[in-house]
Amino acid sequence: MSKQSLTRLSFFLISTLLWSYVFFKIRPISISLEDFPAELYLASAWLPAIGLLLLGGFLMRSVPKNDKISLFGGSPKWSLLILSIPIICLTIVGVPNTFGMQANYAGLVFGLVLVVYTLFEEVGWRGYLQQELDLEVRNEWLKFSIIGIAWYLWHWDF
Repeated sequence: MSKQSLTRLSFFLISTLLWSYVFFKIRPISISLEDFPAELYLASAWLPAIGLLLLGGFLMRSVPKNDKISLFGGSPKWSLLILSIPIICLTIVGVPNTFGMQANYAGLVFGLVLVVYTLFEEVGWRGYLQQELDLEVRNEWLKFSIIGIAWYLWHWDF
């Protein structure tokens, strides 16, 4: 593995783990329902993933392009259809909540927050990390182990 790649990977992993710790343990931003609408309060869950997305995007500028990897895979239409399933299901079923929102509307909001968070996080992880490792690591087991361990550490409950 090249020194440049190892430096980028180390920076990415250390930064994302610190970012995770700050947002999931220290919680520097507290938004109350009295100050903001419930929708904005729920969307604040995007903050950790937005940081990951921005960091991954910043690092991607220095990584050679790999055409094998795409955000939506081979078919953007099918990917968007699949992404809409949790939104549709949660909207139809409804989500009981303590925010004072009607259950079906809450399902729509929760579904949108979930899908957008997932996209931000996946672009940060797969968009950068997989791209970097595809160029540097030929052993598939090693590559997937690195990604798996990093993913686990990001989601670790401090």
